[in-house]
Amino acid sequence: MRFIRLIPLAALFVSGCVIAGSQTVILVGGFVAVGHPAIATGPESQTFTYGVRGGMILELQSGQKIKLSIDCTGIDSVGKGQETDGHGNCVWRDGDDDQLFVSLKTNASGNRYSIAGGTGKWRASTGSINTTFTYLPAPAPELFLGVEEGRGYLELSESDK
Repeated sequence: MRFIRLIPLAALFVSGCVIAGSQTVILVGGFVAVGHPAIATGPESQTFTYGVRGGMILELQSGQKIKLSIDCTGIDSVGKGQETDGHGNCVWRDGDDDQLFVSLKTNASGNRYSIAGGTGKWRASTGSINTTFTYLPAPAPELFLGVEEGRGYLELSESDK
């Protein structure tokens, strides 16, 4: 089960208006991941799917803090060195239930999130955020709890305001 401990995540929950233009962002949050049974893909490799839920704060360069919920699903492969490599998709929702559509690329200890639009105020948003995560003790063996931090940028158009 060590391979599942390398599952990545990320999340957010937004409210209020946002400032248009490209902004540097800092992402900080927590998550719970549930991995599904792995299947062997070779003598020393396996693949598994996972689901992640959590909450984060995205702090814009302007100082504005956007609270977001996260819901992600993905698939990772684990090789001989027990490092993950995979991809997934997420929906990040703000307090108005406006959504950001996010794809993610996983690696050994982090994620790269690519934002590709959304609904409501996030309709024309784009961006990229690189993160690292750390797992914490969990109350059950099938749960993986962690914290995630990172930075990147978020491009908001006037139409997103």
